[in-house]
Amino acid sequence: MFETIFTSILSSSVIAGALVWLTRSWISERLKNSIRYEYDQKLESHKSQLKHESDAEIEKIKSQLQIEAAKRNIQYSKIFEEIANTVVTVYEKLVLFKDAVSNYVSMVEWQGEPPREEKRELAGEKMDDFLSYYKSRKIYLPEKTAIKIDPFWQGLYEISLDFMYEVEKGLGEGKDKMETWQKAHQYMSKEVPEVLKALEEEFRSILGVDKAHANTEQITPPDH
Repeated sequence: MFETIFTSILSSSVIAGALVWLTRSWISERLKNSIRYEYDQKLESHKSQLKHESDAEIEKIKSQLQIEAAKRNIQYSKIFEEIANTVVTVYEKLVLFKDAVSNYVSMVEWQGEPPREEKRELAGEKMDDFLSYYKSRKIYLPEKTAIKIDPFWQGLYEISLDFMYEVEKGLGEGKDKMETWQKAHQYMSKEVPEVLKALEEEFRSILGVDKAHANTEQITPPDH
């Protein structure tokens, strides 16, 4: 009987121990799952927050870049407008100066024309008007363009100066006077048109006129 009681007690102890172990294991597993779940939730929340902050920062940077790009476009637009105005005005004033010099040194004088002295004064006014504008706006022109313009207006000035002394004022000898007149005629009729043509091509290139015409020609008119 004692053995039966002892066996019963031992069995109860084993069962109780097993129940305690199972309970402890279940509680431990629940705690682990709870901790893991809470950790996963916090991790996902942190990832989501980081992504949100990252997206917000990217959008901020994009916005700043777009603003800077818009500012640069406005700046470039204004600069090109200044360049275009400079090119057009320089060309206009240069042609007026050239025409005045051509009229001054012309070998033909028509009845009713102003005297040669007035033609010289007009040429001087056109030169001063051109130089006053050109020198203050030269910075808007490419260097290679200015290199073509400078000898052009200087040549007009030198031809006018030689013509004034040797032809208009008669300070040259007969032969020198005729040579000066022929030199002026040669310069105005041969060299000036070539230089002016080169300048016109240069100006068109700056303004993009040739490209604009090329693009227009490539457009096929719609069929009717």
